[in-house]
Amino acid sequence: MCIRDRYTTYSADARANFTGPRDNFRTITTDNQRNNILNILRLPQAFEISSMQALYIKLAFRALLNDFRRGLNDDFNAKLTLRLALYIVLNIALILLYFVAWLPIVSRLNKNIWRTKSMLTMIPLNVVAKIRSVRVYLRKFISEKNITNY
Repeated sequence: MCIRDRYTTYSADARANFTGPRDNFRTITTDNQRNNILNILRLPQAFEISSMQALYIKLAFRALLNDFRRGLNDDFNAKLTLRLALYIVLNIALILLYFVAWLPIVSRLNKNIWRTKSMLTMIPLNVVAKIRSVRVYLRKFISEKNITNY
């Protein structure tokens, strides 16, 4: 009879008697059921299971734990490398976008500003004085820049 069967028998029936070798039986408590269950652990099979657990199962568990940690570190390092590569690609894309899109826009705006300023300088002062919107713009520009008489 294996240990699992004995445990099932003793836990189901409180009046069952211990059926193992009598030299392993010890009276530990006054409860017959508890005595039987505790004496199961004194059987040679229980010692064999305990030594097998100490020798094989613990070593196997440690090996599995080490493999798990190693795999977790490898996975983390791979993801870290992937994130770093993605960051570099994103920075390169931003730099290319700066040169391809932003600089031409700024250049075009600069040209338009200079063209507008040049056209304003070509208009005679007496005509500028007559046009209300140009006068308001120039007055606003002069007050913002604190330009005094030249």
